[in-house]
Amino acid sequence: MRSLSSLLLSFASVACLGLVTLPPAAAQAEGAKVAKADVVDFAIGPKESTKLFGTAQKNWEAVFKPSEMKATLKGLASGKTQMSEALKKDLYVVRKSSAIIRSSFQLLDNGHMKPKALDRYVKAAGKLNDAINAGQTEKIPDLAKKTLRAMKVKAIRAEVKGFKPTSKKSFNGYLYTSMLFAERAGSGKAVNAPVFHQLRKEMTNMLVLFDPSAKMSPAMQKLHDRLHKIRFSMGDVHDELVAKKTKNPADYNTKKVKLTKMTRQDVRNVIRSIHVETPAAKTLHYNRWKANVKPGRGGTKAAPKRAR
Repeated sequence: MRSLSSLLLSFASVACLGLVTLPPAAAQAEGAKVAKADVVDFAIGPKESTKLFGTAQKNWEAVFKPSEMKATLKGLASGKTQMSEALKKDLYVVRKSSAIIRSSFQLLDNGHMKPKALDRYVKAAGKLNDAINAGQTEKIPDLAKKTLRAMKVKAIRAEVKGFKPTSKKSFNGYLYTSMLFAERAGSGKAVNAPVFHQLRKEMTNMLVLFDPSAKMSPAMQKLHDRLHKIRFSMGDVHDELVAKKTKNPADYNTKKVKLTKMTRQDVRNVIRSIHVETPAAKTLHYNRWKANVKPGRGGTKAAPKRAR
């Protein structure tokens, strides 16, 4: 097994996704900066994924109360319920826990596919929260209606119940592809907004891999803290992009966003500090990863192209 920094030297693996990496000598020199003790091996298989997903599910069940949520959404849709800081926080917590379950599925389920019903709800709830955060009160009733329609409780619960823990091989292949995208997207000084959004997702999704009940090694803690740092620093920028997107969606798809020198360095350090193997079935894992990228004109920009 090797760290991902050394895997990026494999031109065959990279060509499969059409990615650009540093010349071998330069990459080896940069990779040498990461001490062996700083490399994290998640080593996630059926046992580990079952435990991690179970924790995420327990936290989600504690806040996902369909009857209460439906009543709230109906009130917002009709204009009878007024927004408050407490309600704003509650909507955020429910949506966040639902997004964590979605991320857990992508990384920890053996099929690595986003649950469709849950994904529709998370996206709708996210747009509602975005409008609330942006102070766009005129949009709240319509977005509340859409969120209510998207909340298919039976379908969502069935998807969550259908979780099947990943094998180590399957987990490794999906994470490998995710990090190849991060290496490509994080190497540019400026990227399109959809790519910026997807890069933040790849970094944020990995936070579901940390067991909150287990003591972390120094390397694990360093990686955990760096992922949170990326999430927050990129999040501030993305909040501004989302606010502008609601006014002009077309501009969002072509908008160029600068990646700060610090963010690029943090992304590189994340990639270098993760232990992963080159998977045998690269195309299979690539297709699974790409299926989770938001479709449409903007989303396609976030997916690396395979060599023909």
